[in-house]
Amino acid sequence: MTMTREQAIRNYVEHLIGDDLANLLRHMNSYDGCFDDSVYYDMEEFNEFLSNHTPMEIAQMIFYGGDFNPNDEYFHFNAYGNLESANWGDVVAEAEDLEEDIINHLTHYYSGDTPWPDLDDLVYADDDALFNEDYEEVDEEEEDQ
Repeated sequence: MTMTREQAIRNYVEHLIGDDLANLLRHMNSYDGCFDDSVYYDMEEFNEFLSNHTPMEIAQMIFYGGDFNPNDEYFHFNAYGNLESANWGDVVAEAEDLEEDIINHLTHYYSGDTPWPDLDDLVYADDDALFNEDYEEVDEEEEDQ
């Protein structure tokens, strides 16, 4: 069975478990900022991230952000720049919701590396490249034989 580059990327990403998908999302965003609204930070970094804000600004960011619990493991800035908190399961769920967007970005726009060499090979391959089920590039002439 051979796959196009796009099919191979889709297949690879669809087989990632939630934790790996969340880590891929974080890795991609650190390269090009493609998913800024979906980046979560460790709650231990809260003071550092907000050190340039007044207590009133922080209170407003929490109030208008919606759901914020300082006992959660992570926080992020929503699309409006307000604060929301989450636990790892929430982070994974958001990454799973963005699976199609991740695949699209890897296929059409992304030019960085990923946490996995096999996926890197797929991302960097020519658009017309073909791959086998082990994500190894195959020569079209070999496939015809």
